[in-house]
Amino acid sequence: ELVDRVVRESGLYGMYKAQAVASGSDSDAERLDNLDELVSSAREFENEYDPANDPANFAEAVGATGETPAPQEPTTPALLSLLRAYLESISLVADADTVDPSQGSVTLMTLHAAKGLEFHAVAMIGLEEGVLPHARAVTSGSDDDMEEERRLCFVGITRAMRRLLITSSKYRTMRGIPERTIPSRFLSEFGQEHVLFSDQADAFADLQDTEWGRDTGQYDTSRGGRGGVPRGLDSPAAPPSVGTKIAKGLPVGAMVRHPQFGLGKVLTVTGGVNARATIQFKDVGVKTLVLEYARLTRV
Repeated sequence: ELVDRVVRESGLYGMYKAQAVASGSDSDAERLDNLDELVSSAREFENEYDPANDPANFAEAVGATGETPAPQEPTTPALLSLLRAYLESISLVADADTVDPSQGSVTLMTLHAAKGLEFHAVAMIGLEEGVLPHARAVTSGSDDDMEEERRLCFVGITRAMRRLLITSSKYRTMRGIPERTIPSRFLSEFGQEHVLFSDQADAFADLQDTEWGRDTGQYDTSRGGRGGVPRGLDSPAAPPSVGTKIAKGLPVGAMVRHPQFGLGKVLTVTGGVNARATIQFKDVGVKTLVLEYARLTRV
């Protein structure tokens, strides 16, 4: 919350947003994405932070031997301790500067930074709608934008010389809020005979949904379905979901409020088991939300 407030109240987010709107360039829009990721990173660190395991707090916890405790300096406020620990845990390193295949370690980089490089094994993380292809390409409706995202996906695939691992998660945390995801449409374009699928959903059995293509809004890339065909087209009709009921009461143009993103206007609404809405928020731009989990309130 502190990082989010600093980013917004300092005017940093507003400045980058104005630049992105004025220029329309991907680089300016990516700066906004980086700020969102910074907020998500800080929130995740806060959830996992344990003051008892912070070495900086050990000195404050030490007392003198005997019955009378030794005088101690005032302890560091909890919020400042948390902020200090977070800042100490992060470092910014240029992707290209860390590439050293001889070290035998994992190298993290963006798809743009990977151009021109090759590796024996490559892992592409997060092939989901809104990530790859990026949300801007999805909402723009431009064939050129989508084709550019497809080329970027191809860049990542062709970096692998021997093995390629591609993952798609069921949920992703955006600005500290878990959101349901939809597998990337590019997954349905892979030659099925060249792909070995591995469903890791058992590790999260409580989430119930164990197939990529369970609803009509998702692309079916499982072994049992036809590649690139939504499962709902050849499966018995399912009863209306909670999201579908919400969608019926949420017309295009309606004003809504989200607990994290604030006030927004509904641009599009789609039905299905994972009914979702694309909303133009005043402060954070366009977001696509799964209605069952979005906690929207009409205003």
